[in-house]
Amino acid sequence: MAAKIHGVKRVPLDIAWLVLLGAICALAYSQRSAAVKTPAPPMPVVERDIDPAPVAFERQMRLEVDNGTFAGSALNRDAVELARAGRYSEAAAKLRKALAATPGNALVQRNLQAVLLAWGFEELQREQARAAADRFTEALAFGRSADVLTGLGIAQVRGRQYGEGITALEEAIERGAKDGATYLALGQAYEAIDDRVRALEMLQRAREAGVRAAELEERIQRLAREVDAEWDFTQESSRHFQVRFDAGEDKHAANEVLRSLESAYDVVGRKLGYFPDRPTPVVLYAERDFHDITQTPDWAGAVFDGRLKFPVRGLVAGADLDRVTRHEYAHSLIAALANTRLPAWLNEGLAMWAEEESPGDRRDWADQVLATHELMPLATLSQPFAGLPRQHVQAAYAQSYVTVLFLVDEYDARRLPRFLEAMRHGASMQQAFADVYPVDLAAFEEAAAKSIS
Repeated sequence: MAAKIHGVKRVPLDIAWLVLLGAICALAYSQRSAAVKTPAPPMPVVERDIDPAPVAFERQMRLEVDNGTFAGSALNRDAVELARAGRYSEAAAKLRKALAATPGNALVQRNLQAVLLAWGFEELQREQARAAADRFTEALAFGRSADVLTGLGIAQVRGRQYGEGITALEEAIERGAKDGATYLALGQAYEAIDDRVRALEMLQRAREAGVRAAELEERIQRLAREVDAEWDFTQESSRHFQVRFDAGEDKHAANEVLRSLESAYDVVGRKLGYFPDRPTPVVLYAERDFHDITQTPDWAGAVFDGRLKFPVRGLVAGADLDRVTRHEYAHSLIAALANTRLPAWLNEGLAMWAEEESPGDRRDWADQVLATHELMPLATLSQPFAGLPRQHVQAAYAQSYVTVLFLVDEYDARRLPRFLEAMRHGASMQQAFADVYPVDLAAFEEAAAKSIS
């Protein structure tokens, strides 16, 4: 989110709302703010992120023991015991052998599908969406059950295959799925492709199916505000962005934002080594409506929550537009590359680094801020900055920026995309850091703190 304080617009952050494997997503935002007293470049603000909050989602594994009269009987019985012990890979291997020995055996097919279903949801719980999709796809060969289609759809949405996920989840509903997990995943997928009317409908159906979460209510209310506000919006497109805005607002402003974002596409894309091939959605609200619709504090000058959102006249009139758009666009790339919630210091530090006009151009500003503040442990800066006392927020951003500068200067910026992608593929932040960098995360944090003090 970008803030505007003392007449200066500040830059924003991102969101990536996830479907939660085995358990399901409910939604939570986080936010941040900042104030600038010295004539420094515009400073970024606030992360709106998704904090996974599980909702009960269970699939019962129904396994059948045979009467011992067919060729694969012993393999089937062994597989049932392995599956009941949670050893799904071994169970599936035995059932495949049993099926090879007795092709078309309905009992073995049912057992293999049940094992693959349980295994797939376990992979989802381990944040291995791609592996989970493979399990569910194999399971479909033995019948297009609603449970298997729901699992496949969730895995595909989690892997950002939204079109495929929608197809699987809609078929699951046609085949009788009525649980909140299916509707939540479908709501996420429709929101991701910017079909907000259908997204709102699916989230409302999730609530009707029994999902109870404050985050879900907040998201339903936000979508309802957006659908109402954007009902008669018009759209302009550039090569990599689609911007929606009130036809009564200044079209010139929309074109200026598109021009600036196209520049950000190149600049930030080179820094993070990522150039999306799908258009990024952008929304411009009248400044008088921006805070009511986004429910952001009055210091916010922009926000990324899956779409880039700007108050059109306030942003274009007087803000450093290119810096704001680079910061916001960086958050969208970070969300896509990592596909998981990052510590606030890393998310914000990366976005501030990505918005630079030249390498380290905000270091003097950051040093000035930190000279009058004590350093905070990065564990404290891992949580959304909105929870910090307002007088510490500017220092939080300064410290985050300097910490990322140290990471880039010490170990080369070209490692960053690999680090983020490792987390997207299921590694924890600690694991990903150890895989990509020559020191572990704890040693880096200690060295970074010493470099600042």
